Amino acid sequence: MTFESKLQAGVHVVGDAISGGEMPKSAFATNSQAKICAFAIAAALTGREQAAPHLFNTCFTILAPNDAVTDSITFKPVAGSIKINDIFISQVGESDELRRQGARQADGWYAAFTHDVFG
Repeated sequence: MTFESKLQAGVHVVGDAISGGEMPKSAFATNSQAKICAFAIAAALTGREQAAPHLFNTCFTILAPNDAVTDSITFKPVAGSIKINDIFISQVGESDELRRQGARQADGWYAAFTHDVFG
């Protein structure tokens, strides 16, 4: 789980450049992969033990102010591949409060990407 190429030692690849098993090719998933890759490279350079990977993907769909649905998937390495570990998907009939929480999470997620770049 270092994202080091199996074909070329010392080369690390993420995102669309890999066969990610069950992990989707999305920007959010690639961000998760890139962080693990960076930590693995840092561990190799410093001689430290690599931290356990935490791979995930999240998608928010904002339906209206204070109303959003979401799906979240966690992944784990299994036998040289990436497999789905757990899935959360918004359901029909969720409470208004749960949908508001989803909207707040979506706002926070978008703000994290735009604040420093466009802020």
